[in-house]
Amino acid sequence: MLGFVDSAIGRVSVISAAETQFAKEHPELGYTCTLSQLPRSEEITRLLAKDRIDNGYALQLLPRSPSMKRMFQKFDLRLNNDLVAERTEMTQPNGDQIITTYSNQTRATIPASTFEFTPPPGTAISTPLGR
Repeated sequence: MLGFVDSAIGRVSVISAAETQFAKEHPELGYTCTLSQLPRSEEITRLLAKDRIDNGYALQLLPRSPSMKRMFQKFDLRLNNDLVAERTEMTQPNGDQIITTYSNQTRATIPASTFEFTPPPGTAISTPLGR
């Protein structure tokens, strides 16, 4: 089972590296791309074909560490042809399942200002982690 997790992580890291390359080549778009826009390599083509399903890709992640095994037994991820998540299924240790479906997604670039925060005047600011 551990081999499946390592294999899935390896596949995701290859795709992530291609997305990073795309973002560097197209800074105006960031990570907003479809599968067909990713830089092609034999490795990406081979990896994506391996887990191909009729209309996308299916990955199953299995926990390795004891702490993650306490959180879930397995995590199934369905991606469409453009590598956008469509559905996740997480099976918890007690057998319960959490199924989430995603729709109406956009991959628009988020402006940095979205994450800026200016506390109101007079707010006490602490740095408990020393940052």
